[in-house]
Amino acid sequence: MSQKDFETMIKKFDQSVGIKKFYELGFTDDQMREFVFNALSPFFKNRDYFKKDRVFFYFNDAVVFLRYIDNDSYLGPFKKCLDLYNMAKKIDSQKTFQACAYWSPLINQAISKFWSLIYVHDKIEDHDLYDRAFTFFQIIKTAIEGLIQPLLRCTLAQIKITNEENFRFEEIDKKYLGKVIKEIFGSSNLEVLLEPPPLNVRINQWRNIAAHDENWTIKNNQIFCNYGSHGNRRSFVLSIDDLKVMTQNFVITYYLLKLSYSIFTRDNADDIRKCLPEDDDIRSELKTSHLVGAMLGQGFDVRELKYDSSFAKMIINDISLKDPFERRDASFQFLIGLWRVTKSQELFIEYWKKGKKYITLQVSAEFCKKILLDQMNLNEFAEKVQVLFLEKN
Repeated sequence: MSQKDFETMIKKFDQSVGIKKFYELGFTDDQMREFVFNALSPFFKNRDYFKKDRVFFYFNDAVVFLRYIDNDSYLGPFKKCLDLYNMAKKIDSQKTFQACAYWSPLINQAISKFWSLIYVHDKIEDHDLYDRAFTFFQIIKTAIEGLIQPLLRCTLAQIKITNEENFRFEEIDKKYLGKVIKEIFGSSNLEVLLEPPPLNVRINQWRNIAAHDENWTIKNNQIFCNYGSHGNRRSFVLSIDDLKVMTQNFVITYYLLKLSYSIFTRDNADDIRKCLPEDDDIRSELKTSHLVGAMLGQGFDVRELKYDSSFAKMIINDISLKDPFERRDASFQFLIGLWRVTKSQELFIEYWKKGKKYITLQVSAEFCKKILLDQMNLNEFAEKVQVLFLEKN
């Protein structure tokens, strides 16, 4: 199978199925590694490190890039965002790494609420116009406040470092979102992200509209929106389909900002790790938030997570609308992520959907270590996973 075959499949790919689907369709471990490497390696400076890592740690990044960013609208802004990090590193590498570490907790901790809202969106197509609009505005508000905002603040820090300004991170944190966007707007050529077409309304105003019910109303099946300060109010009208498109655009904006941040932080992982707080509880919380975010990114809500050095158990609830019998079989791959967070000797996962348990899986840490050391592929790992409980079709 060629790179073109892979990219064609990726652009149709449903992330809720997981990487296992590609193995079932005949892609080998080496092919997967090559395809993901070809998609993302142009953006990594430390390509040797990138090659050594396991392909499935970057698989979702490849999906995001090929599906949402590799196009005329978003590829340029993505490259610009990544360039900002690399230019700042050349000016003051230590402060650049410190900025990435400083905003890391906020960037990672808000993911779970956001993904819960995204999967609510799948269930509202049959609802009335008001409920659909309300849900879309809630997604927009959460995307901007919880996810896009800390990434923009980190981006502004990179701009200030590049400009050799004297500043403290706390000063950026205290700025209103509108002020942050205004400063980025004049320095980065990221207008398509900050004033998304076709309405060209700045995202801080979108956040204000979405956060306050009095700023939007429905008349004659149209959504009327108002924004701006007293004495300078402005308005526009859009359909529910227009609002859905705008919601998707904000999700893509998050993907773009997050992927540029993720590539840079992985490229410089050892240096940035030194800048993280020494508090073991904080480091553990960051690892856990990464895992929860990855799970929710594929439509699984983490209902319970308990672990110590000998035992780790995670209960996941499927919040997607997909077939539970197909989804449960893909859940074994999360045992690897569970081990990376907990380092426990024995790992267990229970898969639930709508109050019903479908499968319980168990694996030893030794096999997680082997797959991370490239001594075992994903299919071989799956053979080592024990099924302790299985609901019959």
